[in-house]
Amino acid sequence: MVFGLNGAFWPQAVIVAVWPLSILLLCLVLCLLLCWNFQPELKRYLYAAALVYGLLLTNSQIELAFAPAIPFLVMIVNPKIGRDLFLAACIMFVAQFYGYWPSYLRLYNYYGPGEYFIFMLSGAVVSLMSIGLVIKTRRAFTEWKAILICSGLFLLGLALYFYAPIASMTNPPMNWAYPRTVEGFFHLVTRGQYEKLSSTAQVGIFFEQVRLYFIMAGKEFGWFYLPLCLVPFCFLHRMAAPGRRWILGLLPAYVCLAFLILAVLNPGVDRQSQELNKVYFSASYILLALWMGYGLIILGARLARPGKQPETAHFPI
Repeated sequence: MVFGLNGAFWPQAVIVAVWPLSILLLCLVLCLLLCWNFQPELKRYLYAAALVYGLLLTNSQIELAFAPAIPFLVMIVNPKIGRDLFLAACIMFVAQFYGYWPSYLRLYNYYGPGEYFIFMLSGAVVSLMSIGLVIKTRRAFTEWKAILICSGLFLLGLALYFYAPIASMTNPPMNWAYPRTVEGFFHLVTRGQYEKLSSTAQVGIFFEQVRLYFIMAGKEFGWFYLPLCLVPFCFLHRMAAPGRRWILGLLPAYVCLAFLILAVLNPGVDRQSQELNKVYFSASYILLALWMGYGLIILGARLARPGKQPETAHFPI
C-alpha cells in the first residue's frame, strides 16, 4: 500500500503509461523467486520467473538493470545453478570484451567513460564470482539443463518483440522505426531512436546523485517509513534460513535497481530533473516497500507479544 500510493508511482498508475505493467511484471518475477526460495526443489518457479522477465524486457528495457542481480538471487537458493549462471555471464563478458580488444581506445570510445567503468566493474564481479564458486564447488556446468531451460523461456518471453514487425506490415496510423525491415527491427530493439546514454563519470557527482535519491525516496514514502527498512536486517540472526536468504538476496537487486540505474541515467541535480526521472526509480521503491512491510510485521509481532521472540522464521510471504 505504501508503494502504490507513493508520489512516484501513483501518477503513472492512473494514466496510460508503460510503468504499471512494467512494475506488475517485475513484482511477479520477485514473487516467483520468493516461492522458489522457500521451495528450492520446485524449479518451475525459477523457470516461470525467467519467462516473465523476458516479457518484462519487451515492455521496459530499463529493467535490464535487474539482470546483474539475478545470479545472486539464484545463488543464495541453489549455489550450483547460480555458479553456472555466473559462468555463462562471464563467457558473454569475455566474448564481448574480446570483440573490441586489443583496441583499448575502441572499447573505451564505444562505451564512454561512465559505461566503460560499469562494463568493466560488472565483468570483474562476474569473473571473480565465477572463479570463486567453481573453486568452492569443484564443478562447472553441472546444472546446464536448468540453464538451458531458463535461457529458452527467457528468449520465448523476448519473442513478443516479433509482434512489432507483424503490426508494422498492416496499415497503422504510425509506424515507429518501420520494424517490418531487418534494419528497422534492430533499430527498434536497440533503442536507436533514443539519445545515447551518458553515464555518470565522476565519483563526486555520483555521490551527490545518491544523496538526492534518498531525499526523493524520503519524500515519496514519508520519512517515518524509511527507517523501517533496517528492521529486518536487525533480526537476521533470528530468522530461519529461507527468510534470511530472501532478505539478503534483495540487497543486490536493490543496488542494481537503484544505484546502477542512477549511474546509467546520470540525472541532473536540479528540481526539474528530479521530477522527470523519479519514475525510473519506482522499481527500487518496490524493494524498499518490501523491507518496510517486513519491518512492520516484525515490530507488530514484538509489540503483540512483549518479552517473547517473534515468529520470524517464515515472515516473508
